[in-house]
Amino acid sequence: LSLKVTTYGHYVNALEAYVLPVFGKCQIARIERYEVESFFATQATKYSRSTIRSMRISFGLLLAYAVENGWLKENPVKGVTLPRAENCAGRRVHRRVLSPSQTISIAGKLSEPYVTLVLFLAVTGLRIGEAIAIKWSDFEGDVLHVQRRIYNGKVDTAKSRDSKRRIPIPPALLERLKTLGNTGEWIFHARGGVPLNPGNALKRYIRRS
Repeated sequence: LSLKVTTYGHYVNALEAYVLPVFGKCQIARIERYEVESFFATQATKYSRSTIRSMRISFGLLLAYAVENGWLKENPVKGVTLPRAENCAGRRVHRRVLSPSQTISIAGKLSEPYVTLVLFLAVTGLRIGEAIAIKWSDFEGDVLHVQRRIYNGKVDTAKSRDSKRRIPIPPALLERLKTLGNTGEWIFHARGGVPLNPGNALKRYIRRS
């Protein structure tokens, strides 16, 4: 099974944080479907459905490996139905679409390169990890070729095949990008030419202590 580094890390975290504390000391050959279903039902009272889904995938991959090695006859996670979304706990995310005036207002409270980054995100619709990973070499005239992202400080390929795409950039925005300076390969860069860390903007402007 081939997984992206970021996806692999996500499943390992889910396995270590949720599954192993419950099943870590169990003999793998004695794990049965009833125990797995009970586990997910219990976890659903504490976590969101997306978190439960991550638990199932990571747990399922682990037990599938056990089956392949003959340690287990069947994978008890296979075919298990997750609790319905309305029966799961956890924080529900409500997304709010900002108006152009609200976006400009937010940008106006920042300093560069964050001002341009906010405007760039609003115009292109890129994810933050994709935006901070763009290079000058990704441009063909006024067309941007999105092909990578930065996740947890590490450069990685695009999240999926559909994530690789070409986006025309308005001339005014392209000119604004050029004002950030063409001193290195990364467009949104910090001192020393390294890729910008969006977490720094959150600490400085959004989540001040």
